[in-house]
Amino acid sequence: GAIVLETVFNWPGLGRLLYQAVNVYDTPVIVGSVVIYAYLLAITVFLLDIIYALLDPRVKVGEGSKTA
Repeated sequence: GAIVLETVFNWPGLGRLLYQAVNVYDTPVIVGSVVIYAYLLAITVFLLDIIYALLDPRVKVGEGSKTA
């Protein structure tokens, strides 16, 4: 989706940069882009977990599973 939007509206961005790097086999740019996307995904998942814990009273933070 990002590559299409960046191409249609002529916006510079990571999607087009990654697409162009793959076309010319620019390995450092590909690795850097993948690392940036991985960090963004990890941060997003972490923030969503925190928001979920704050909004749902059934989630108790810091307690392990208790089995009888």
